[in-house]
Amino acid sequence: MGVDEFSITYWVRKKDNPEWVNLDSTINFKPIQLPNSILVAARKNVKDYIIYLFHPEFGNLKIKTDIEKFVKEDLFVAITREKEEIKLYLNAKLVNTFKISDIKNEEFSVGDFVMVKIAEGDLDHFKTNVETAVPSIIENVFDNKYTFSFWDLNQRAVFTKDKIVTR
Repeated sequence: MGVDEFSITYWVRKKDNPEWVNLDSTINFKPIQLPNSILVAARKNVKDYIIYLFHPEFGNLKIKTDIEKFVKEDLFVAITREKEEIKLYLNAKLVNTFKISDIKNEEFSVGDFVMVKIAEGDLDHFKTNVETAVPSIIENVFDNKYTFSFWDLNQRAVFTKDKIVTR
């Protein structure tokens, strides 16, 4: 399966995420890596459900939809991509169709999941001899300085916007 045609399915279970049913809650779901190297992250921000898709070939995509009528129960999420179109299904109902060009995440804000370019010496206790990309959440933005939280590394760091992988 390539990156211009794929499908992704998963459940958000309220027993695993009790705050899911609270319309005022914010939940950051830990990203998962798919076999075709696509990284999927999701975030519930009050009534919005935001899905981030990352891959070096297509960059950083951000899908956002209102979930107010879905938070009372478990949520089954299905995403399909066919060429330049992504369809989002919630509980087996098509809720939105997106053009890839419309969901490129290039205007970053606090709370967004992003991939950050890391080189030797950028982070404590992180050794690499090549530049690599590490998943992160934007915690703060001030001028051109972004505070990133690297949850797998239990670290925070401040870098400029140009460290964010866009493609």
